[in-house]
Amino acid sequence: MSYTSENRFEDLLSELTDAMLHDASARQVNTLVDSYDVAAVEINPFKDMIYQLQGVLTPQQPSDQFAKRLKRDLMGQQRYTFMDRLRYLPARVHVAAGFAVVAGFMLITRRRIGIDIDDAVELPALQQ
Repeated sequence: MSYTSENRFEDLLSELTDAMLHDASARQVNTLVDSYDVAAVEINPFKDMIYQLQGVLTPQQPSDQFAKRLKRDLMGQQRYTFMDRLRYLPARVHVAAGFAVVAGFMLITRRRIGIDIDDAVELPALQQ
């Protein structure tokens, strides 16, 4: 694979961007451009665009959740199992699930013992 002038131009743009992002002086930028033997007319539009982007774009800090998920994806760690996902649910979901389990257990126990609910009102609409 040969090293073409297009590759050299891409390398120049990459180094130029890095230099400008690290607040290099105009003299350092010009020295960098001169070392690649590229005409200033070709590179000036890119320099202006890099300066404008530097002023507009601000660094962002990723959230901890994003960083952990990215690390897990990149390192190939195992995904959470069903029990892991249940364990990390909010507390109100745990409480609601506990009530549902207790109520279900009570209903099953009442049926097995044979306790009839005499207080229940039969609705003719439901008997059809």
